[in-house]
Amino acid sequence: MSVTELLAQTGPVRVVFGEDSFAIDDQIHEWRQVFEQDNFPEMNIERFYGEDRSADEIMTACQSMPAFAQGRLVIWKGHSKAQGSKMLGKLMPYFEKPNPSTLLVLVLAGAPDKRLKAIKLASKSGFLTEFGPLKESDAALWLTRRATQTGVALDRSSAHHIVRSLGTDRRALSEALEKLDLYAQGAPIDASMIDQMIQPILDEDVWKLADLLAAQRLGDALGLMQLLLDDQRSGHDLVPGLAYRFRSLARLLGAQSARVPQGQLARAAGVPPFEVRRSGHLLRNWSPQRMRMALEALHRADNRLKGGWGASERATMEALCLEVCSV
Repeated sequence: MSVTELLAQTGPVRVVFGEDSFAIDDQIHEWRQVFEQDNFPEMNIERFYGEDRSADEIMTACQSMPAFAQGRLVIWKGHSKAQGSKMLGKLMPYFEKPNPSTLLVLVLAGAPDKRLKAIKLASKSGFLTEFGPLKESDAALWLTRRATQTGVALDRSSAHHIVRSLGTDRRALSEALEKLDLYAQGAPIDASMIDQMIQPILDEDVWKLADLLAAQRLGDALGLMQLLLDDQRSGHDLVPGLAYRFRSLARLLGAQSARVPQGQLARAAGVPPFEVRRSGHLLRNWSPQRMRMALEALHRADNRLKGGWGASERATMEALCLEVCSV
């Protein structure tokens, strides 16, 4: 695909957000690869972070003509919801008349406030792209497609086995696929390899920590989290499992709010029946808005752990427990 073809497909602006940071990173990587194949990519690709540059500088970068190439790529990544709202407001004039030879990608931290004028304008212009979590029913298909793209021999049955072990987090699934590919050395991946190489993230300790957080038992949650970290469990392993559990709770809460009959909750929420039985008492004090805030806290913790923001892993996990228990 050429830059011109990509710009025709994406339009001049993409405002991206969502719980699935891996899918966001993956999509931006694909876009960037197209621009890197064009002439002088070092002159035509610019990245900005947080408030290190003003909106005026970003607009100037966007309005610049491409240097001996078909187009330019400008990426801005926010570190907080407030930063995103502020930047969107300042970029409204550009949204109204963007440069067709530039792809501006704005990566928001957390879901945007749909009441903002800038979001309404971006939505009306078709600029918004949300990257939500994979549904359990789609995860195995996504994994088999990724295996095909990367030349890994993985059939649908083995893909389902991995998903049952790890949940639906794309990053965890992709990393598991890489690990299994190295182990298999070209041979088809089977259940015995998966059982030997993949540690399920949804083990009982993760379930218990998630349930303590959902019950907002802060002291008990902090105590268990400290024990897990002392036992060499990593925040990188814990957060995807916690996020998977809370996404399941969010779907159950949504089904309950829609007054789905008790006997149909599991099917409507896309969870096993035992999760319905285990989760009912946890959801009594939750609202959709509070659940959304908890998911955003998990998303922020995931970004901090992956981005190396300076805070220790233990401090990041403690802050996560405090945030979820205080929403």
